[in-house]
Amino acid sequence: MFKHLNLAGIESFTDNARETTLPLGNYLPEWFIYTLPNGLWAFGYTILILTLWKESPSKFKYFWYATIPVLIFGFELMQLSGTIRGTFGFDDILSGFIGILAGILITKKYKYEKTEV
Repeated sequence: MFKHLNLAGIESFTDNARETTLPLGNYLPEWFIYTLPNGLWAFGYTILILTLWKESPSKFKYFWYATIPVLIFGFELMQLSGTIRGTFGFDDILSGFIGILAGILITKKYKYEKTEV
């Protein structure tokens, strides 16, 4: 990721952000630093895909729906197999599952509230 930011010419922004937030790591639990981002990514991606495709009559939307668990759990499985760099963790699988479930529930709730108004 940082190589791409360097190529984009914005490494100074990320370096400043990292230097500013690094001391916070002393006060935050490890799950907050290492596991929560995976769950939030899963939550955000789920909401994005479901919202973008929910009204579409196209059957192609099911392809996009399928990318949600494939990407979220696929990255973890590729880390387990050593295909990509990173550390596999069951806690990341759990946070991804919770993120997907929360994204689905929020999207459904918003859909029903919006149609009732």
